[in-house]
Amino acid sequence: YGAKDGHAEVVFKDGLRLVFDPVLRRGEVTGLACVRLYRDGQVLALAGDGFWSSGEVTQANLASRCDAAVLVERQVYRLYRMKKIDEAAWQARFRDFWKVVIKCRRLLERLRSGSLRELEALPPESIEE
Repeated sequence: YGAKDGHAEVVFKDGLRLVFDPVLRRGEVTGLACVRLYRDGQVLALAGDGFWSSGEVTQANLASRCDAAVLVERQVYRLYRMKKIDEAAWQARFRDFWKVVIKCRRLLERLRSGSLRELEALPPESIEE
């Protein structure tokens, strides 16, 4: 897990990669645009204003992956608050990840409930990794 080019990423043991795309205003994370799940560079699912899947992933499946990322985010923040992660490491490695993942709560609730509208096609801007 970590932050890369403004995005938060989690790579799971099975090789799937979850990418959180933030909404940025004046360099600050103000929300979450979407979450994408990849296998071997191919988008398997996307959730944002709606939900798209290749057919392999349900909203509940994607919610489970996001839940795992939230657990990591909470654990990292807890360790930082307990001073087990020093300030320099927090700033260099963990802060940007935390700032993005904490913004996924509303989207996560909608995924859990399965209430995102289904998209017929993957939005073209979402295809790029």
